[in-house]
Amino acid sequence: GKLGRESALKSVRERLLKTESDPTAWIDYGNLLWGEGKPGLSKVAYDRAASLKGNEADALNNLGVAWVAEMGIENWVGAIEAQSLWSRALALDPEHPGAQFNLGHIYNYYRLFKLALPYFEKVASRLRVADIYDGLGVAYAGLGLSADSKAAFDRAEQMKLNPKRFTTSYIAQQCDVLGSIKDEVKGFEAASVERALARCSR
Repeated sequence: GKLGRESALKSVRERLLKTESDPTAWIDYGNLLWGEGKPGLSKVAYDRAASLKGNEADALNNLGVAWVAEMGIENWVGAIEAQSLWSRALALDPEHPGAQFNLGHIYNYYRLFKLALPYFEKVASRLRVADIYDGLGVAYAGLGLSADSKAAFDRAEQMKLNPKRFTTSYIAQQCDVLGSIKDEVKGFEAASVERALARCSR
């Protein structure tokens, strides 16, 4: 709640007053600012954390997320900056799960499925998370690997993902479901739904 957030902000600010060179405190501060709906300010905190020794990969990963959140995933400047930051995070920590997932996600979004797949496969080999299997399913589908795609989507739904979500509905061309979600999607997803619905009406 609000009181809890205010208490957490006060606590992390006190930590930063004691030592401005604590990268974890700066990351925590960025996370709290992010939770307050302030991605621009969170970028400042993450950037400060990335300039300090310790936890640089976490800071770079979160900074990339903040760039996309502030500018939008379809803003090329923000997307390229985020991709660069996530790549830098992986250069420091080749097994960083957040950076692997985020690179896979942005490559999927831009239909670069061949680039996305290795990141999802790597993170899925270590973590069992529904959104990871969903991303894996999208990449497999984009590469024409329908059996692998179905297996990944089934695994995601076993973990309680909505079976009527955009990804599976679009790939399966479920016209009735796509019609019900057309007002909920934006950008490339909205354009994809519009094209699919045009095919449904033929």
